[in-house]
Amino acid sequence: MKKISFLLIIFTLFSFVGYSQSNIEGFVYELSYKLDVTNPEEQKIEQMILMTNGRESVFKGFNNFILDTLASYHEKIGTDPQVFFGSPLPVKPSTFRYQIHKQGKAIEVFDYFAFDGYVYTLLENEKPIWEIVNEHQTIGELKVQKAITTYAGRNYTAWFAESIPYNEGPFVFSGLPGLIVRISDSEEHYLFELVSNIKLTNGTVVPNLSRKQIKVTRDQFIKLRLDYHKNPLQKLEMSGNQTVLDSNAKSRITTNKGKNINFIEK
Repeated sequence: MKKISFLLIIFTLFSFVGYSQSNIEGFVYELSYKLDVTNPEEQKIEQMILMTNGRESVFKGFNNFILDTLASYHEKIGTDPQVFFGSPLPVKPSTFRYQIHKQGKAIEVFDYFAFDGYVYTLLENEKPIWEIVNEHQTIGELKVQKAITTYAGRNYTAWFAESIPYNEGPFVFSGLPGLIVRISDSEEHYLFELVSNIKLTNGTVVPNLSRKQIKVTRDQFIKLRLDYHKNPLQKLEMSGNQTVLDSNAKSRITTNKGKNINFIEK
């Protein structure tokens, strides 16, 4: 697996934040994805993190994890939030904004657009159902086995390692007899690859939410998101938030209006 040298620097913040939970395993994935179907050669790459205590987990953007950790630290020492968020941030927020919370058999998905946060719980017939294939290979130093599934309009191939005894993985994927090391859809529009892991002496597997969540179904969420992207300025105007956007932001939104965005959930 690839090594990310600055992980230790960031994770040491946990000793200062003082979360109540402990013995959290952190798995860092590299996500490669293609949002623009009209330009398939354009690829976005960012780091994601899966944190699990063996009973529940949270999956989120690694940069968002850094910002949440720093925000919690500054809240603990009494820093004025306007001072922290008004200063230049050390990293840009993650563009893949999903947070996934898994506990037992429940899978909650959090996302937001147009200033509104949304959450939905996957129904049993919406969850990935795995078929384990008698096919093996080695990824890095890990011996892995193949499994296939479908989710939200895409066919996926996963490779999991029984030597890492967590039935976990990136995004909504879990339930295999070992950690998912690599998973991609058949078109490789979305590819998650494990790049590093570290044990956290302190951590949290609770989603960090900066806004009130509107509870919806997955189908309702996909329709709301589609409607928003058809006419984003109208949605912002109806919500009363259009005035907070400068002319450049409005121009970018207008340019992307109706664009066929290649979301992970079709």
